[in-house]
Amino acid sequence: RKFIPAGSPILAQVDALIGLLQAGDRWFETVEEAEEKLPKLETLFTSDPWKLKALIVMSFAPSYMQGATKVRNDDAEMAMMSHSQWKRRGKKSEPHKEKNKMELLLDEMVELGLP
Repeated sequence: RKFIPAGSPILAQVDALIGLLQAGDRWFETVEEAEEKLPKLETLFTSDPWKLKALIVMSFAPSYMQGATKVRNDDAEMAMMSHSQWKRRGKKSEPHKEKNKMELLLDEMVELGLP
């Protein structure tokens, strides 16, 4: 509320929404009395379809991706290429296994030529 200018229609909507959220703490004698004292939903929320569509589009805008699909040539040469030709070439590197203290000591003994 402190960021909304005093006397603006938005402030009235925020106050009405907070009042509606806290309405469970109030008791009314009749339904007519509750409808009279509680704010109407039509005053709190918009029913303008273009504004609602714009809000939906804006909510998904960060996850929107643009681009194009991959188009393949119809050449016979491209059709004959196998899947293995598309793979990355080169040797697969094996994960480096760290040596424990005993293996390091044995490697050092072999390097120094100790029995």
